[in-house]
Amino acid sequence: MKRPSESLEDAELVTLCVSDQRAAQESFRALYERHAPAIARFLDGLSDDDTADCLQETFLRIYRSLGRFDAARPFRPWALSIAHNVAVDRFRGKNRRPTEPLPERELPESNAVPVAIQAAHREERALYDEALEELPDFERAVFLLRQGEGLTYAAVAATLDCSVRTAKNRMRTALTLLALGLRRRGLVAGGTQ
Repeated sequence: MKRPSESLEDAELVTLCVSDQRAAQESFRALYERHAPAIARFLDGLSDDDTADCLQETFLRIYRSLGRFDAARPFRPWALSIAHNVAVDRFRGKNRRPTEPLPERELPESNAVPVAIQAAHREERALYDEALEELPDFERAVFLLRQGEGLTYAAVAATLDCSVRTAKNRMRTALTLLALGLRRRGLVAGGTQ
């Protein structure tokens, strides 16, 4: 059964959170359920911190900032900008020390072909993630918002507090650097440099 808050627009939910104490919990839950998956994907690609912790911190900050939300603007880019700030804050405050890789688990011998395909896919994904991780933070954020979340350049610019032109330029840089990183890893065929 659909809850009444599920049919409301984001701005209406924010208004209920701020002005109606009785409806605040259900309204905020609806905002969380609607936007948490996209924000978690963004945080997962942006930070090597625990995504669940970053997501929790993001929604705590969102809740504390609801009174400053501009209902004339879309909610998701605003929420993603808060998530971006959480990731940046954690990166700045984190003592970067090398982590040891997890030990490789032996794969079962049955179904060797599907296992080999899965292993190759995991290896390609790891190489892609490495290339994405090499991107400068701002370019990675633009790439994840544009490609991962499908935001328009205007929404990306609003999320990252920059101009549309800057967002487009940073996206072009991100794509160039990502292509170079993928080419170095043998995932993309390319001409000579």
